[in-house]
Amino acid sequence: MAGRRSLAVFLALFLFVMAFSPALADDGAEDEGAEDDKVGLTEEEVTHTFESLDSDKDSKLSKAELIEWVKSEDEEIEDEDAHHEVSSAFEVYDHDKDDFFSKEEFTESLRAMEADEDEAHHEDEDAEHKVEDERPHEN
Repeated sequence: MAGRRSLAVFLALFLFVMAFSPALADDGAEDEGAEDDKVGLTEEEVTHTFESLDSDKDSKLSKAELIEWVKSEDEEIEDEDAHHEVSSAFEVYDHDKDDFFSKEEFTESLRAMEADEDEAHHEDEDAEHKVEDERPHEN
């Protein structure tokens, strides 16, 4: 269950990142030469987002910074739930266990989130095709 909550937090974060990226607004059409084709975001876009979330400008994201961001994105979330969601994300992506996201850890979380989103999208498409295939065809 914590994994799904973490995914929800990072999905919201991904949407936040996309809001900063006009290049992504044109139906996801990316040119082949994108700097970071694993995420679909350029290094500049990742850096801009990282810096916008880094409220104390110490070049790392603290749990407190991300908790505040989660609460700003979901005004109905309880403090305890926001803390749990962020802590769950840190368990997965804070590799050096310093309770901060480095830019590299943040970037990795975005890559993983994009991969999860793509997988979920393909699963949804596959399910839709299966339902269509099971419907009787009228001639």
